[in-house]
Amino acid sequence: MSTLDELLGPAPAEIRPSAPPGWPEGLREHLSASSLRMLATCPEQFRRVYLKGERQRPGAALVWGKADHYAHEQNFAQKIESHADIAEDDVKLAFAEGFDRSVDDEGGEAEVDWGGDKPGELKDRGVRLAATYHTLVSPRVQPVAVEKPVRLELAGVPVPVIGYLDVETEAHLIEGKTTTAKKSKPEPQWRLQGTLYQLATGLPLEWHVKTKTKVPGVYTPAEEPGLRLVASQMLLDTTVERVRRLVAGMLHLYATYGPDEPWPTGAPDYGWACDYCGFRPECVWWRDEPVQLGVLPAPSADEPEYVKLERLVMAYAAEHGLIEIAQDRINASYALSDEATHVAWLKDQVRRAAKA
Repeated sequence: MSTLDELLGPAPAEIRPSAPPGWPEGLREHLSASSLRMLATCPEQFRRVYLKGERQRPGAALVWGKADHYAHEQNFAQKIESHADIAEDDVKLAFAEGFDRSVDDEGGEAEVDWGGDKPGELKDRGVRLAATYHTLVSPRVQPVAVEKPVRLELAGVPVPVIGYLDVETEAHLIEGKTTTAKKSKPEPQWRLQGTLYQLATGLPLEWHVKTKTKVPGVYTPAEEPGLRLVASQMLLDTTVERVRRLVAGMLHLYATYGPDEPWPTGAPDYGWACDYCGFRPECVWWRDEPVQLGVLPAPSADEPEYVKLERLVMAYAAEHGLIEIAQDRINASYALSDEATHVAWLKDQVRRAAKA
């Protein structure tokens, strides 16, 4: 389960008594599908989480996902022996309990970024979705293992890749995902986890998608065949090579920049990754975001006020195709005025542009 992968602590000493040569000091001596996905998406986020131990403010989606996982684990764990599902009310109660536990684990409601949602309303919606899955899908799942640990030793990778399987049946693996919309195929960022788990077990993998829509929806390969992964040998081999190169790249970044200097990343070029990152407000690669039209930037100690005002004027100019004219006038004002007069002129230009 990816949410649990994020919470894994250091590898037990009996598994690996000492760090392999060249492994970064302080970095836990194993990798997971979640950490590898983060490394591939944004090395800088990986550095801050796994090398510096910094904590991002958790979002509502994490709280919901952990609660949903907890609820169905209560059912499937006992079903291994009983071959019978628990009552729907018990699953509802388990979700509510898991939700409260998750909030408490994060330090209370004030420590969670709820977005525009209210915790109580989210819990009620989650209870309904958990019950829908339990009614429609659980009866056709017979687990043989729940939260089963897996471990991969890959050639050329100095530490093991470990994980925990949501549910294993005799025929396939199941990974649960909660999303905001229906899915007919896996999200690209799910595939690495799916291929690694198939590599570890030899079993195909099914994604069971639970949608947080107004009317709860549940989608499995029975409804959407694209949610089943049977990886070819070529894909499995490519996954191993991808992991090797990701780790080699990480070690190069560590050797070049160390644990304290920001690592280069391409994530800002793909907004979806940064939109969900709790480090964005203070991320060095987002330090100079585009200014918003109609908003006067507040002066700061490390940048003259006129610099920000010039940037705002140029933003307006770009909107109207007047970049060259605006730049010429800014240069003239700067050359012929003192700083106070130049600032006053820039503010006047901003006010005029805002009314235009």
